[in-house]
Amino acid sequence: MNGQTRHALGWVGILSVGIMLSGCQEEKSTPKKTVDSPQEKTVPPTEAPDGSPRTPDAAMREMVQGLRANRPEVIWQAMPFGFQQDINGLVHEFARKMDPELWQKSFETWRTLTRLLKEKKSAILSHPELANLTDEQRNRLEQNWDGVVELLTILVHSELGDLKKLETFDMGRFLKKTGGRWLSELASLSESLGQDSLSGMLTGLEPKTLSADDQQAEMGWMTPEFSEPVSRFYVVKLENRWVPTGWATAWEQVQAWRAQLRQTPAEAFAQQSQEKLKTLASAEQTMQTLLATKTADEFHKTLDRELGESTVQEMASLIGTLSGAPAVTTTTPEPPPTENIPKSATDANSVTLLVTGAKGTADEDRIFDALQAALPGDVDVQFESTRTGLKVIVGPVTDFDQFRQNIKWGKVTQSNKDQLTLEIQMAP
Repeated sequence: MNGQTRHALGWVGILSVGIMLSGCQEEKSTPKKTVDSPQEKTVPPTEAPDGSPRTPDAAMREMVQGLRANRPEVIWQAMPFGFQQDINGLVHEFARKMDPELWQKSFETWRTLTRLLKEKKSAILSHPELANLTDEQRNRLEQNWDGVVELLTILVHSELGDLKKLETFDMGRFLKKTGGRWLSELASLSESLGQDSLSGMLTGLEPKTLSADDQQAEMGWMTPEFSEPVSRFYVVKLENRWVPTGWATAWEQVQAWRAQLRQTPAEAFAQQSQEKLKTLASAEQTMQTLLATKTADEFHKTLDRELGESTVQEMASLIGTLSGAPAVTTTTPEPPPTENIPKSATDANSVTLLVTGAKGTADEDRIFDALQAALPGDVDVQFESTRTGLKVIVGPVTDFDQFRQNIKWGKVTQSNKDQLTLEIQMAP
């Protein structure tokens, strides 16, 4: 089995057991007042609730109540019609251009993986890499395993696997039919893991408008225990609907993806298919070999041989989290590479830029291109919206003074070399 297939199959397994490890982040983006609505007009893909909520409180409360009831379709119903149209349009365009054989084989591989996780549950959970789990952790792992497999099963047997259906896909119907089942299963798994589900996280929280005008509002999450909000966020009115400001940025991104996809010929997808099909075929063959094993010992030896010790250890570590145990410590860790490692922008030699007047993806692209040109080698850039513009973390920066002098896309108004921060007014 070649290294590429081993890596791909290993990560398919890792992603499958880590599918529930997602979290919610407090929104920190700044309000945006307008997003250009698409020019084309079609029949709305799904009917919105009768009458849009007239106040920010009502809009947020409607979403919270729906999510508490495991009805993710309320998110879709709260979206501006133009946003819905762009999301569905993006999926339709993708379905028309994606190579059908590659898409079909990809989902066949995921279905085989789901079958493997279900039929070889006992052999997988008895692997020597999981031997240091306590009886309690092992029992919890066995109970949670079926929930993970069910999450995968719901997705791989949904309409997502059929390109023809994706050509007329409607996200609202998908969220109502499949999303509700998936969210309900995820809630059960979270409870079993001793973690709050999405509905649990929202329990006791009530949205409250702190300040507002006709187009935007600052809001807070209130709880019975505190008179002040436990966190704050912003909403903005788009197409007469009050929505979180992050949706404005997301809408712009979807529009950009859709425009890019329109310009991408279908042949570009086909040209990349053959090598990927070979990888999928090799992964499928390996999983069929594992399915054919007769004993747990034979399964373990085959798994170790096909995937390699390092990948198996990494998978075992993730599997162990389903038991509530900390990550499994590998017995023979590989030494980390010491050369040619791109440094993260969160390292000590990163610089924080507070850019006033920057907004939208156009300014982000402009800043990103300028930073890439100004710094040698691999550069890591992270963006975060603020009330006045953008917070940009970039690294590695080896010469702070030279880096500051190279900034031509804005005016540096304040510099702090000790804290590695620059305040910049974005140039028009």
